Amino acid sequence: IQMVSIFAIGAALTNVFGRMNGNQRQGWAILTAMGVLFIAGVAVCYWAEASGNPLVHALGIDGGNMEGKETRFGIAL
Repeated sequence: IQMVSIFAIGAALTNVFGRMNGNQRQGWAILTAMGVLFIAGVAVCYWAEASGNPLVHALGIDGGNMEGKETRFGIAL
């Protein structure tokens, strides 16, 4: 519920900005920019988690960068 609220409130505030400004296209533009930045950030984080650290692999440490990470569902979740 909290994560849905975070996204819903953020989207609603861009809508409110557009209405208060008198130009809803500006609100949609801000929401689009926020979405693009969010997707880019998720893609970079996913790539970093999937590739791992080559220095740890070179040392031969098994699972060295997996300390404290949830692995039941894989790296996608």
